[in-house]
Amino acid sequence: MRPSPLAALFATVRSLKGVGPKVEGLLNKLLAPRQPSAHARVIDLLWHLPVGLIDRAITPRIVDARIGDIATLEVTVTEHRPGGCLLYTSPSPRD
Repeated sequence: MRPSPLAALFATVRSLKGVGPKVEGLLNKLLAPRQPSAHARVIDLLWHLPVGLIDRAITPRIVDARIGDIATLEVTVTEHRPGGCLLYTSPSPRD
């Protein structure tokens, strides 16, 4: 029997404000992928820690950007020409 102050941690994520059925389904898929009938709990969400980091502080000029590196480019859009609808036809008879 767990202490009552911890009960909120073991509630389903649906108990959180702003989590409806759609978000609950996505969180279940993310946090309990091996158990289709399992429901994600608040504690599962708290322990879902980041596994990596992308440093977006590198802002080289376009000419200095290296191929294969992640870089944030600051650009100014000087002109925009809205295009028409692009039609793609697949050569495959199944599509």
